[in-house]
Amino acid sequence: MLATIATLTDQSDTDLTADITEAHRQLTRHKARFIVTLAEFHARELASAHGAPNTAVWLQRTHGIARRTAYEYLGVGARLKKFPLLTQAFLDATLSYSLVRLLLRYMTPDNEEELLELA
Repeated sequence: MLATIATLTDQSDTDLTADITEAHRQLTRHKARFIVTLAEFHARELASAHGAPNTAVWLQRTHGIARRTAYEYLGVGARLKKFPLLTQAFLDATLSYSLVRLLLRYMTPDNEEELLELA
């Protein structure tokens, strides 16, 4: 069932809160998938095959993503490749994008499991 303004605004407080939580969980899953697949697109150097000089420009042209955001997503995606457990937790929406970015600042292959347990 597609949401309409009425179906969203007429919810009970409990249903509204649950809807927000579920929507955020889905948003996180989709964002994770977007970033992981984007990193693969970049690793395969596919931007030139799509008429762009680099992946960031391709994102700007095809998805209207700001230059700075494009580079941020590419950086996060590249760093995630080194951490399969963190990547899976992000894809499962166990961790938010903000928490993933924070963990990437401190994560090493040696402390990945420990940091995930703490998170």
